[in-house]
Order: sequence, then structure tokens, then C-alpha cells
Amino acid sequence: MKLGTIVLLLSMASVNVFASTGIKLNPKIGTDGHVNLGIQYAYDDSRSWIITFASDISNQALQALPQTVQWNLLNVKTNQFLQQWTSVSKDTLVAGSLSVSSVNPLFQLLPEMKSYILVFSDQSLQTLYYFDIGDLCNIYPEHVADLTNFSNKACEVSKDQLPDLGNKCDKQQQREGDWLRKGLITCKIANTQLAKAGCPAIDCQ
Repeated sequence: MKLGTIVLLLSMASVNVFASTGIKLNPKIGTDGHVNLGIQYAYDDSRSWIITFASDISNQALQALPQTVQWNLLNVKTNQFLQQWTSVSKDTLVAGSLSVSSVNPLFQLLPEMKSYILVFSDQSLQTLYYFDIGDLCNIYPEHVADLTNFSNKACEVSKDQLPDLGNKCDKQQQREGDWLRKGLITCKIANTQLAKAGCPAIDCQ
């Protein structure tokens, strides 16, 4: 067996162990058949990925959880988390809305959505529960909305559909630099705005 194959198998095994230590969540389905799930995303001037849900977690299971849990998105192909962990109330597992809006994580997520799971953990990062985003996309495509390209199938955004950040960053750096030289903003404000757009900082010296 080749070394690359061994590494791949070990990586897949670690992902499977990670996911199996938690309990899979499903959207709550009402008595009228309504599925409590919505996934929407945009990648033009308005950029974000948002999942809104009510889950099938039981009251008993909820009571056993700590008051605060953390969430993140895990790529099961690479075994890499998308961003820093974020703390939320355990009630979020009953019904919640979570989002990714920072440009760099967002543009990593969009082309690989079906490879991600939404993980909830305790403070020691032990997995408690998770949603399989790929399964949600495949089973409930009518609950997924691409707000930039309506013709795309659910959770299928190609990399070439994402805007070129390099060109935009050049323009934004020039604009922030002009405002800085005119004394309209401080260096800190300029670089804060650039960071929000996922662009490199400018040298203010």
C-alpha cells in the first residue's frame, strides 16, 4: 500500500471517529410536513452563508447539555475546521440561525458545502451533535437558496463563480489609502475595513 493511500485512510478514519462521537441531528418536521430548515448564501456584493433550523433534539437530551456549547464547520475531506469556534447557548440546538460572513472562510465553504458538517461541541471540543450539510443539501434541495445564481443546483457553487478578490482588494486598498491620506479615517479604521472585506492590510507608515 502506498504512503499516500495510508495517509488518506488515516485522515478518513479520524473524520469518521470525530463525527461518530457526536449524535447526528435532523431538521424537525412539523405535523403538517413542514421541514424546519433553510440554507441560503450569496457571494456578490452581499456575502454570507446562513443556516436556520429547528432540530429533532429531545428535551431530555437538551437538559443534559452544558449551558453553553460551541459550533464550527468541519470539512470531512480535509479534516480541517473552517474558522474559530463560536460559543452559543445550548438552546441554539433546538432552534437557531448560524452564519459565516468573513470572506476567506466563506469562499472556502461555498465550493465544498457538501463536504462539511456543522459541529456542536462542549468547551473541551468534544463533539456533542452535528448536522451533515451534504445530506441536508441532497435531501432538502428545495430548502436551499443560492441568492446570487438562482439557476445553480442546491449547494453547488463552482470556484469560477466566486468573484476575484485580488482585483477588488486592489481597488479597496486604493480607496482606503486615499481616505487615510486626506485624514478622513485612521490607519486602524482603514485596516479594519480591509479585514472585513478579506483584503490585506495597508502599510500606514
